[in-house]
Amino acid sequence: MSRIKTPPCRASYPKLFEPEVNDKGKKVYGLVLLVEDTEEGRAFLKEAEALADEAGRGRFRNYDELKKSSGFKKAIRYDVDKYKDVTNPHPIIAFINSRSYDTPPGVVSIYAGPDHKPMKITDPQIVYPGAYVRASLHAYAYDQDKSKGVALGLGNVQVMQNMAGERIDSRVAAEDEFEADPKAAANLDDL
Repeated sequence: MSRIKTPPCRASYPKLFEPEVNDKGKKVYGLVLLVEDTEEGRAFLKEAEALADEAGRGRFRNYDELKKSSGFKKAIRYDVDKYKDVTNPHPIIAFINSRSYDTPPGVVSIYAGPDHKPMKITDPQIVYPGAYVRASLHAYAYDQDKSKGVALGLGNVQVMQNMAGERIDSRVAAEDEFEADPKAAANLDDL
């Protein structure tokens, strides 16, 4: 199974540590990767399209015709209007909804640990919507439950903590949204 690695992308809807459970009882981990309009981003999309096409042709004899049909699900989406307001140095040109079923992806930092390998990340707060990440992906084709398509499955994720990415969801820390009452004495045993 061929794998590719994304360039730095913005993360959206990260579900890397706690899965959702789908209607078939499978644990689903996932991440939407927002690909920026850069030379590296455009080169990655060409490579990813070729990998997805290879998987599609391996599964479907009539893949080239099938992928033109409106009901066929594609691995890479270019309808990026919903991400047009994302604050970014470069516009978003595509997104990939990548998933892993039953097996959580490994999540590591850009920073090295004592063994000189990327440190493992276990805190879900570090992978927030808007954080820059890289991911390893593999292509597969599927034909199930009246749904046909190709997808880029999620392997592992590296968080690019050296790249600042503003949150793209509406979450605000409670301590930033409210003020403390300086006259109120808190009994810390009650908290």
